[in-house]
Formats: sequence, C-alpha cells, structure tokens
Amino acid sequence: MPNGAATPTVSPAAQPAATVAESTPVFVDSSGRRQRRILRFAYLFGLAALAFVAATMISAFGGRVTPAGTPSAPLPAGGVAPPATVSVPALPGATGR
Repeated sequence: MPNGAATPTVSPAAQPAATVAESTPVFVDSSGRRQRRILRFAYLFGLAALAFVAATMISAFGGRVTPAGTPSAPLPAGGVAPPATVSVPALPGATGR
C-alpha cells in the first residue's frame, strides 16, 4: 500500500455468512434429554450387534447338530456317512406292473 493510504476495514455485515453462523449456537440441549436418548439407542444397538455376533460364532464353531431324538453317532472311519436307504410303501390297489 502506498504511504498515507487508509487501511480498509471490514464491517461485520461484509463478513462471509459462515463466520457469523459459527459464533451463534444452532441447537442447545441444556436438559441432556437428547443425549440420553441417543446413548440409550446406541447401547441397545450395540447389545443387538453383540448378540448377532455371538449367535454367528456359536453356529460357526458349535459342531454337528442332529435331529431331535436321535443319538449323535460318530462318522465311520472314512469320514463319510453311508447313504440312507428309503423304503416307499406301495399304494393300495397298485398292481405291480
């Protein structure tokens, strides 16, 4: 700036809107009710997520499940169970042709 020139001053009205907006609060929760509600929701969500992860881990590492009422028999030496045999009863009145 040349000597003797006045330095420009910026009035508050000429400042960008973002600077003015940052100085005043938009929302104030003085009671803390909103924070408690958000924390309660976060804890419930975390508990549900933990239960889901636990159920997934149990199902992944739990082992074999047999149908109710049948004993849990070990697999044969080859590691593969023999194929099941199914008998189908004949329909009444069927002639066998």
